[in-house]
Amino acid sequence: MKRIILLLLLCSCVLLPLGCSNNVSVNQVKLGEEFSLAIGQSVTIQDENLKVNFSEVIEDSRCPSGVQCIWAGRVSCLIEFIQNGTTNKTVLTQLGLTEGYTTETYEVYQLRFRIEPYPQSDKKISNSDYHLLLIISK
Repeated sequence: MKRIILLLLLCSCVLLPLGCSNNVSVNQVKLGEEFSLAIGQSVTIQDENLKVNFSEVIEDSRCPSGVQCIWAGRVSCLIEFIQNGTTNKTVLTQLGLTEGYTTETYEVYQLRFRIEPYPQSDKKISNSDYHLLLIISK
């Protein structure tokens, strides 16, 4: 009986962290490394004393996939950059029907980003579904 309990405890210790690995949030990334943030999440850029926070999606007027539109629309999100105790807010805007990354700059940093998911005609995107994929480099 003791062996069974010991075996179950051992399996729990090994398997529990594996099952939770998808829920671990990113705390630090390096320059040039892609990362994903949900609304309200933040990350620190290693060796840069720079923290990035995905605050909110301000607008999402992108033409949904499978629909013919006159205007491609756009999606805009509010990002906060915190450096040396100072917070600066920036709006990142990606045009609709854009594949790949959009590029903008913030001070000495180049930001390559895209906002997911892309709208579909039959689904509403909730705030909890949005993710900002971002690569920050100098």
